[in-house]
Amino acid sequence: SAQFLICTIEGGGGGDWPPSIGGGTPPSTPPPATPCGGDALVNPTVALSSKNNKNGGRFGPTRTNPDGSPKMHKGIDLSAVPNTPVYAAFGGEVVRYVSSYPPTYFASGSFGNLVEIRTTLSDGSTYKTLYGHLNSTSVSVGSTVSAGDQIGVSGRTGNAQKVPFPHVHVQIRQNGVLVNPEPFLATKFDSQGNSTGRPCN
Repeated sequence: SAQFLICTIEGGGGGDWPPSIGGGTPPSTPPPATPCGGDALVNPTVALSSKNNKNGGRFGPTRTNPDGSPKMHKGIDLSAVPNTPVYAAFGGEVVRYVSSYPPTYFASGSFGNLVEIRTTLSDGSTYKTLYGHLNSTSVSVGSTVSAGDQIGVSGRTGNAQKVPFPHVHVQIRQNGVLVNPEPFLATKFDSQGNSTGRPCN
């Protein structure tokens, strides 16, 4: 079950905006929002891989090779304009990060700048969550993060440099085996990749 990885982050931006009680002029922008525990972005949606493939950002054989055969996508792509804050969906220890590439860095098959966090459960099982195509990171190897801690900002580094829809690539390995990240994320998505609603207040 994925439920054990989901924790609630307190202090999220709940309520109506702008506030209508208290008099005076409200600030022009709402307070900063935080993601729900179990999400890497605030109010995430699945990124398109092309204008004609609304589910190409999902895990599995969701894309097509030039010869027409199915192409495996090994994670989930979450829509994010460059420099969007990226958060740890789950707490754990940072086991890998790359932050040396400039925002314009391109390489086929590369995640570019990335952060990988290992979550170890009481039964000894492990989950490694990778966040790729970042512009920059704000953690170091060996540091401990909690769900909801900012770990970097999104970008287009690696093989996302030339794609039409910028995103954060999220990948999960359960005890070393690549698995579909979607069941582990707090936000659930409809058939078009849109959020079915914010799962926390």
